[in-house]
Amino acid sequence: MKRDIQWPRIFAEGSAIVMSILLAFAIDAWWEDRKEAESERAQLETLLGEFKEARHHLALQLEGLEDSLRGTSKVIALMGPNATDSASSELRAALGVSLNAGVSAPQQGSLQDVLASRVRIESGDSNLWSRLQTWPMLMNNLSLDGRHLESNREANFIDALIRLGIPLLDVIRVDESQGDSRLQLPPSNFNTDLSILLRDPGVETVFTMRAIRSQLLIGQHKSAIEIADEIIGQLEERK
Repeated sequence: MKRDIQWPRIFAEGSAIVMSILLAFAIDAWWEDRKEAESERAQLETLLGEFKEARHHLALQLEGLEDSLRGTSKVIALMGPNATDSASSELRAALGVSLNAGVSAPQQGSLQDVLASRVRIESGDSNLWSRLQTWPMLMNNLSLDGRHLESNREANFIDALIRLGIPLLDVIRVDESQGDSRLQLPPSNFNTDLSILLRDPGVETVFTMRAIRSQLLIGQHKSAIEIADEIIGQLEERK
């Protein structure tokens, strides 16, 4: 016996199946978008935290560099052809301030991940993306100039002391009777006339270069802090 095909029912069931498939696709797409948005938000939070820490790191280094420059300027001011050993105490204090400076770039692993993955932050704000791309180069330049400043202390200054026959222990001592307790070093057994150092044009050149490099690094730190503030502000807007 011939049975009529129930086209309305078949059409309704087929439509229901198609709608179910489309709904499943829509739910999957929504879920993926949500996960991607949450991942981006978490990445932005981490990136924001890194730049806040980087700014703090740079601000502390800037203070140290400015102090160091004041000490370096004091050393240069004490120098001259008529300098005497009476300035030894002032010289040691100024040297301690001048040489007590170090520079390092903050570690920012999250930024490297963002730059490597080129996440959606790229399409969100080209200005922000440009600053993020430029930041590693700024930090590399800062680290390079920091190594030059370190070389000025660890190589140029030490070489000058060796050339003049001045023991380092006599220069860096804090307490003449006990030596430098912080470094746990004994006092020098040599009695040195530090006016030799103050009257040496080569030493003046060493500290002149130190002052120049310090000023360069101070300028780099100030610029980097300004850029960090801009990046922090843009990241906070995207939270």
